[in-house]
Amino acid sequence: MDLAVLPTLVDEDHAAQSARMLVLAEELIAHGIRQRASMPLWRAAFHKVAQIAQERGWPHANLTDTHAIVAHLANQFGDRRISSLFAAARNSEWNYYDNFLPDEWIVANLEDIRTLISLLDNAHQTLPMELPMPDGRRYQDRHGERTNEHG
Repeated sequence: MDLAVLPTLVDEDHAAQSARMLVLAEELIAHGIRQRASMPLWRAAFHKVAQIAQERGWPHANLTDTHAIVAHLANQFGDRRISSLFAAARNSEWNYYDNFLPDEWIVANLEDIRTLISLLDNAHQTLPMELPMPDGRRYQDRHGERTNEHG
């Protein structure tokens, strides 16, 4: 695998993309390419959430949806680590562009993302499939006005 290029995996489902991104992050970290490992760490977490949303029929078209899903799963499953670890994943994405995290944090984020994925899997398998998203979720459009896109 060419470690200099982040692959685009449009033909794979979210579960496969999450798994592949985690492996890529591990390889990049093992080769000392830690800043570049930040994006696959983020993508591994993001695609795990997208997988759960897709399987449950929940909207997941943007980061607002993704964050709402993470907060909802953390609340319903009763484990706030889900939200905290997802925030660490977001930091990984930002680090890819700005390179502000110390190397040891990126290495620690690898274990955090593994833990997050495990917690998300447990929540998804434990919570009833008919669990709805909260009613009346609100979104902001580009102009900062409040909208209710999903009724």
